[in-house]
Amino acid sequence: MQVRAIYFRPLAFLAVLGFVASFALAKDNASSQTKAQELGNLQEAYDLLRIADHDYKGHRAKAMHAIESAAHEVGGEAGAHRRGHEAQVTSDEQLRQAQTLLESVSSMASQMDQTRLSEHVSHALNEIHTALNTK
Repeated sequence: MQVRAIYFRPLAFLAVLGFVASFALAKDNASSQTKAQELGNLQEAYDLLRIADHDYKGHRAKAMHAIESAAHEVGGEAGAHRRGHEAQVTSDEQLRQAQTLLESVSSMASQMDQTRLSEHVSHALNEIHTALNTK
């Protein structure tokens, strides 16, 4: 009887260890998927702000800088090489679309306890809010 107990304890330990490892891998996979989604939303928001032709007294540019910092937090870059010539109404809509994307990133960052990312995104959201109220 004691021999079985000796064999089963290491096997039980290995089974528990395997379960913990698989849980950790699943969590890492979910984390990397979330970061990829965050980065995609940040890049799209940045592109929308970059295309918007109106400056909003510097607040659009400040929001873009905050988005660049947020993208760096998740291991990527935000940026595009195009610039639009839209009317004010179109630019306002692009800022609102960027705001929606950033709100999504903010939610994901809060769920993943990404404090620095949340701070950068919050800064960008505040700048967009100010920009939209600047006329």
